[in-house]
Amino acid sequence: MSRAQKAAKKALAEILRDWQEPHGSGSMMDEKGLIALDITEGGDVALQLRPTRPHCPCCLIDLSELKVKLEKHRKIRTAYIEVADVPDAHRWTEAINA
Repeated sequence: MSRAQKAAKKALAEILRDWQEPHGSGSMMDEKGLIALDITEGGDVALQLRPTRPHCPCCLIDLSELKVKLEKHRKIRTAYIEVADVPDAHRWTEAINA
């Protein structure tokens, strides 16, 4: 594991631990929301998340804000968020990562 990868992993853990789901059902680190994550050697982060409410616009806005916060952190080079287990998940993913 590279130094950049370790730093990005630590930064990601801190951000996700403190990031609360918009409807008050807990942290994004819960197994209900976080499906998978990957951190490259260069510090690029990819997350696969499941929103708690599949038709809620505030969940989409919240995930967009999470992406911005991740990319503002100096130890995370880029962030990609993939939405899963909701209708039209590809649309959510495109909107967040546009």
